[in-house]
Amino acid sequence: MNLDQKLEAWARWELTPETIGGAGKSLFEKLQEGGGEILPPSTAGQGSAPSTSEKISLAVTRLAQINPRAANVLRAEYGLITLPGVSPTDTQATRAKALGVPSLRTYRRVFKSARDFITEQLLKNKG
Repeated sequence: MNLDQKLEAWARWELTPETIGGAGKSLFEKLQEGGGEILPPSTAGQGSAPSTSEKISLAVTRLAQINPRAANVLRAEYGLITLPGVSPTDTQATRAKALGVPSLRTYRRVFKSARDFITEQLLKNKG
């Protein structure tokens, strides 16, 4: 499976109700459980090895801590955040503008750096 396929699978996984936390838990409860962060289910100590999607989710959380713009660009590219006035079929230039990225060239550079970071994290964790 190549990186694009892994990221597509991650995005689908992130959008499933089980991943979001299921029924009955408020956003506040999820934040409390994670010490101020919404953590993926793998952090609950389920006893099994984390999936590639879980590893990517954790990598994106790490990325957001060191480079929030890159994490947001990655999330925008895979449809995980809603940008005001932007539809899922809009161009990268439109997403760049909505995220406050000064140019398409910068947006693409930031997107590449986010993908490179995910690749490094997966290699580090054998994903």
